[in-house]
Amino acid sequence: MKKQKFRRKQQKYRYRGEVIISPVAWITGLICLPFMTWLLTASILEKVLWEIIVAGLLFLLPVSLLLTANWKITYDAVGFTYRNYFRQVRYYHYSEITKICRKNDSYIYIGRKRITIDTMALGGTHFLEIAVRQTPKAEHSGFLKR
Repeated sequence: MKKQKFRRKQQKYRYRGEVIISPVAWITGLICLPFMTWLLTASILEKVLWEIIVAGLLFLLPVSLLLTANWKITYDAVGFTYRNYFRQVRYYHYSEITKICRKNDSYIYIGRKRITIDTMALGGTHFLEIAVRQTPKAEHSGFLKR
């Protein structure tokens, strides 16, 4: 009996969609990581400080691309779940949104917290349209007129 009630509650808010970063970014990071690791190792063996710093910064690029696989927004009719690059998950209701700003990248503000939606994110425009419809009291800026 308890399982049926749980399933009914779970089906109350239907899954509507998700916003993810394109898998191309993850694959690019995976391809570049061995080369950047070799570059960093070679610069450490050479013991030249500026080469180590440059190689270390270049090493961070594929690592950041690999972390984009963790970023995701899953949304439904009531709110959305935001998962950041370090897999920390937080659920927000649409009523908590204070501002939606759309330029090259889009931003959703929840109080002082800013959630960035990249232009390359798959499903980002549909999510923003739903967020704008659900938040008539929030401040909207930078929307392109069609």
